[in-house]
Amino acid sequence: MLSVAAMLIAVLLIGKFIYQDNNFKKTSINNIDVTGLNPQQATNKLNKTQLSYPKMYYVVPKTQVKVPEKEVERIFKSRNQSNNNQRVYEAINVHLSKKQVAYRNKFYKTFKKIIDSHNQDKKPAVNAKVVINNGKLEATASHKGTAWDKTTMLTEYRQQLTISPVIAIKKVIKQPITTHDAVYLKEKTALEKLLSQEQVLKVHNQKYSFNNDHYIKKAWFKNNKLHIQTLGLSDQIAKLNKSVQSLNEKISFRKHNGQTIKVNNVTYGWKLNAGRLVDHLKADMLTQGSHILNAKNYIDGIGYNNSKTISKNYVEVDLRNLQEYAYKNGKVVCHNPIMSGTITGGDKTPQGVFYILYKQRDAVLKGLNNDGSNYASPVSYWEPVTEEGVGLHDSPWQPSMVYGNPAYRSQYHSHGCLNNPPSRMGKLYENTYQYEPVVIYY
Repeated sequence: MLSVAAMLIAVLLIGKFIYQDNNFKKTSINNIDVTGLNPQQATNKLNKTQLSYPKMYYVVPKTQVKVPEKEVERIFKSRNQSNNNQRVYEAINVHLSKKQVAYRNKFYKTFKKIIDSHNQDKKPAVNAKVVINNGKLEATASHKGTAWDKTTMLTEYRQQLTISPVIAIKKVIKQPITTHDAVYLKEKTALEKLLSQEQVLKVHNQKYSFNNDHYIKKAWFKNNKLHIQTLGLSDQIAKLNKSVQSLNEKISFRKHNGQTIKVNNVTYGWKLNAGRLVDHLKADMLTQGSHILNAKNYIDGIGYNNSKTISKNYVEVDLRNLQEYAYKNGKVVCHNPIMSGTITGGDKTPQGVFYILYKQRDAVLKGLNNDGSNYASPVSYWEPVTEEGVGLHDSPWQPSMVYGNPAYRSQYHSHGCLNNPPSRMGKLYENTYQYEPVVIYY
């Protein structure tokens, strides 16, 4: 038979196991010790205990909510099935009513004002900065502040809003970015690299360098995005334009008789589009790399590939003798006598280097006569060379005797166009193409 002592020990052991099976082992829930309590007792303690936080926390009033016993039971079951005899810290995410959520959302706006009010007389943190100023790198040190970190605290509020039994936000002092931080070092490296790079403009076989450190007046990062301000870039492009452009420039031209004259590139020439080119140079600088730009992609006008010369395919118009020549590969393939407009006055034929804007069959040319009346002249071939309406075409209304005869110009002149004999205009049309240069001189 068991002794009385043995029976007593057995009862105590059984009681201990029963106790352990029905009560929490070493456990804290939401920072409140519930060791030795059953789930119901633990729930009562959690809901009656006012959660307290150190002074470094801002506790939002009237946000503490009751913990559901179901959640406590869930933790109890998990805890007592564990063999871990060390203290365990658990947290319960609560389920809020619509009224509680509405209150917390409304207080969010109040919390913003509380932070702003606190920071009003506090010293803000100053980040270390690195910028480019007048082509050189400049750095300023950071300074610590006393103001709360509004962004961090508001983010924490939003995270706690729907899950925390009470909203308690740590009062975080905003820390400045220092010269040792990764973001500062990244920006410094990027700006140093920016100053070391160059952009190159290729004009035909010539290259022109634009060193970043010479043209970047200021550069800085804002919200991780690089910004630059240039100085002198437009002036340099304008200066370069004068030396390379052919538009509105005098060029040498060899006439059919071998004589060389100077003619003005009116529309056939080209020039750099300074605005587009400067914008692209800036954009390339912002990509933080060295680039080579081809000038042909940034020009106004045509004839870029021929530099300041006329190609071997062109139309020559001799106003003095009223003769017209079409060339292919430097050889005459069509020669027509013509009638032109006047040399001076309102019906004059413009002189210089132009180009065929487009080609059209069976057109009707419309305009005003000198007496103010309208004219509408049907033609079989039409090749305009100016936007104002001067071009090459057949003229069935002209007497055949006027073509190539300057003596008839005063009486039979056109409104500025180059009239061709109807029987010969077709050949000229067949041997010319859109954008082909047309050289007109007297």
